[in-house]
Amino acid sequence: MALGNLDGTVDKPFVIHLNHAILIPEKSAAPLPDRVRKKQVIPPRPLRYKRGNLLLTSGKDLFSESLTRNAIIPDCLSYIDGKFWTAKLPAIEHRINEDCLFIELIGRSFGHSLLDMPARLWPLLEPMFEPLQKLKPVSFGSHGIGMNYKIWPKFVHMLLDGLNLRPADIEIINHPTEISSLYVPRRITPLGTNHDAPPFYDLLQSMGAKLIANYIAPTTPRSRIYLSRSRLDEASRGLEDNRELEIEKIFLDLGFEIVHPQLLSLEEQIYNIRHADLIAGCAGSALHIAVFRAKPGLHLLRVAPAFHNPPWDSKILAASQGESIDFTISAESGARQINKAKWSISDAQLRDLATFATAWVAGVKP
Repeated sequence: MALGNLDGTVDKPFVIHLNHAILIPEKSAAPLPDRVRKKQVIPPRPLRYKRGNLLLTSGKDLFSESLTRNAIIPDCLSYIDGKFWTAKLPAIEHRINEDCLFIELIGRSFGHSLLDMPARLWPLLEPMFEPLQKLKPVSFGSHGIGMNYKIWPKFVHMLLDGLNLRPADIEIINHPTEISSLYVPRRITPLGTNHDAPPFYDLLQSMGAKLIANYIAPTTPRSRIYLSRSRLDEASRGLEDNRELEIEKIFLDLGFEIVHPQLLSLEEQIYNIRHADLIAGCAGSALHIAVFRAKPGLHLLRVAPAFHNPPWDSKILAASQGESIDFTISAESGARQINKAKWSISDAQLRDLATFATAWVAGVKP
């Protein structure tokens, strides 16, 4: 197998056309046998092994856009002796004989729907790529999404509508599939290394404007908002013992309104982020709503555990000419899935957070 440029370092937007492209969903990407695994070495960064999907050329070669969700290497691939890739590929079970546009991922996760699903759809705004808008969209599924679009989450339907895509037109690739003619836009998103802001954010601004075009706004926009996770189920909160209620109290005393995003419509969330001056919250997908920010001036304070403090939100704020700052909690996690690990905050750390947040609100860099 040819190595290809898997690390996503190409810095220009492009669209690749493949004849007889091969798409392998993660459930079909069976692990390699142990005798091959023994020769496996850690691949060059930022590549990493995890369950994932795979896109190959007709010659079964890897290329720059082969990995979905950026640098995730599926179980069927292995980097042998630090020299070449090998793979155990399943047989093709399905064929699509028409021109298609590769979306990449549609899933039930709100955060990934904001940052992954639009990643390859920036050509929809480009006049030169207008013919692509008429192609059949195809996508891998993610986070348990089904093939029946009628039962997809409402926010997925709304986001697709903001992109002028009809869910009924999208085919989820659920089996190893060969597509006779596939157009593959370069992946552009804050998630990962190949982040090129303008095409992605232009698309999100267009989407946001469409989604709130008929929204009836409140008389007075919220200017200071704390996005709380305290009413999520225990498995989703992250912060243990519901101590976020004590964090909420800190921000209430600083004039913030406590908002639970899951209780708001998507339109109201977009409106809030477009009009707020200060946003705070614990690390999580609710903060990604800042991708809809349409003007400079937003300031974000994120409370995050040291073991899971990715840069997505700071990238998003930088793209909209805002500023973000983190209050990092010293914590460790032995969990296999870092983003689902539990963490805690001590009384002393709460006092430090109160001091930090007060200085931040006052405009003094803590």
